[in-house]
Amino acid sequence: MQNIKDKTKVYQDLDGVSMNKLNIGLWYVEKRLVLIKMLKYFLILTSVICWSYFFYGFGYYIFFGMKEDDKLLTELVKNNLVGHDIIALKGAKELIINNPMVIRQNGRNDIISIIQNPNEKFFVKFDFVFRVGEKEIKRGSSFILPSDQNFLFALGQEVNTSEDPQIFIENIKWKRINPHTIPDWPSYRFSHLNFEITERGIIKADDFNKPENKSVNFAEVRFFVKNNTPFNYLDPEFIIILRNGYGISGINKYVINRFNSGEKREAMINWADAPSDAVNIEIIPNINIIDGDVYFKFDSENINTDNRDDIE
Repeated sequence: MQNIKDKTKVYQDLDGVSMNKLNIGLWYVEKRLVLIKMLKYFLILTSVICWSYFFYGFGYYIFFGMKEDDKLLTELVKNNLVGHDIIALKGAKELIINNPMVIRQNGRNDIISIIQNPNEKFFVKFDFVFRVGEKEIKRGSSFILPSDQNFLFALGQEVNTSEDPQIFIENIKWKRINPHTIPDWPSYRFSHLNFEITERGIIKADDFNKPENKSVNFAEVRFFVKNNTPFNYLDPEFIIILRNGYGISGINKYVINRFNSGEKREAMINWADAPSDAVNIEIIPNINIIDGDVYFKFDSENINTDNRDDIE
């Protein structure tokens, strides 16, 4: 009998089907229904898990994600302005805030502070407050272009000179320069701030030969400015800095109304309490060239042809 079993195990029929293959086939036939049920259960379990995850993700987006997207979209359309803390995390350098200086003239005080923006790719807007002790003496808003500085000042203040003035910067908002619209910032800045300043001069009280003017250090500051840019400005502001041999001795500002491209204007300021030691005049355009509201469209009908001699 044993000999027959051994021969059966090694038996090969003419089609090449061994007994082992027959046993496997028999086992499959017997277990076929069980295997099909296991496959169905596996597919059902996989579908339940996948669909559960899908409905969870979809439901979360409906109730929470859409609100977050709306909030993000709102932030993006606000002139691309982002918070100071976010900019700081991305590597932008802090503003350099110089301590205010005080220039005293005839019992009044001019307070000046220079704020610098060391970032090449960021423009900044902010609010500022001058205080002496607990007293707030001036509040305002300003801006600084990339890699530039601005002069903030409060003129003619009657303050306690025993306390040093302080400046506080608030509500800082940064805007990154878009390299697609402004690929070359230095060229952009030059083309928008190309003003030619000529014939600067100071006429002091002694030159007027009027004793009543001498008591207030009266002076008249004059200069010519030509708009060499291709842009028409609505109310461009120019900061006037008087310097002596040691630094700033006086500061003021002058606004030109509707300054057309190619136009040349004479500026004149009657300056009471002008510094008597001023020997040099510096004129700096203070224009937010990134803000579209500073420009106006050229209107040939409004050109005063009687003043065409002022244009070189």
